[in-house]
Amino acid sequence: MYFSVFKFTMNTLHLSFILHLLHAVAFEEAFRASNSGVISFGNFFHHKDHKLVAATLKDERVESSDECLVRCVQTHGCLSVNVNTTGDDQGLYVCELLASDKYENQSNFRPSKGIDHYSIANPCEKKPCQHRGKCVPFYTNHTYKCECPAGTLGQDCQITGNYRNCTD
Repeated sequence: MYFSVFKFTMNTLHLSFILHLLHAVAFEEAFRASNSGVISFGNFFHHKDHKLVAATLKDERVESSDECLVRCVQTHGCLSVNVNTTGDDQGLYVCELLASDKYENQSNFRPSKGIDHYSIANPCEKKPCQHRGKCVPFYTNHTYKCECPAGTLGQDCQITGNYRNCTD
């Protein structure tokens, strides 16, 4: 399952039933209730002991990683989060809402003990780009594009050769 926003009207499904379903899905999930009686949620991949060093939209203190994921869903432009795994004296955790993902900043995605990174689920998690191609996710329609290195072609950079023009 890739990132998607699901909407249910509160009149057709009971909130506790929806929350139960959210916990049953394989990915980390976040949700939010809006004033219009609609619930939205996004699927996240959990990257234990990893951090993305990127532009921070907001730096907040939260009670759990789930609360951090909810804040990301509620924040326009949030593509991923870093969450400290150890709370402070008040039991709160640092939650960094990020305007980027590990695909835009591959060189800044690194191991970091004590911090977990969560990224919005997308087709790039399956590493479709071959021969060191760079995967670029499109979150709005759940697709991707491979930026292929020189000497490779195809949707997934799967064709190799010495290509000079379209007739080769």
